[in-house]
Amino acid sequence: MLSPQRAFVIHLDSASNLPAQQPVGRIEHVVSGDAAHFGSLAELFAFLARYTDHDRSSEPPTGCERA
Repeated sequence: MLSPQRAFVIHLDSASNLPAQQPVGRIEHVVSGDAAHFGSLAELFAFLARYTDHDRSSEPPTGCERA
């Protein structure tokens, strides 16, 4: 079963260049409502890691904005 704790909404901007692996957009963690803008795969993956790593940690993730 899929965990809602690992649910995200990703909005890709029309400026994204996916063949060149340069996404631009916004990501939101569904359960918490925390969101961030990203301009690279590294930024997108960093946001995802804050929440997937959080599954194994007792501390809440930091560095996100509320939607």
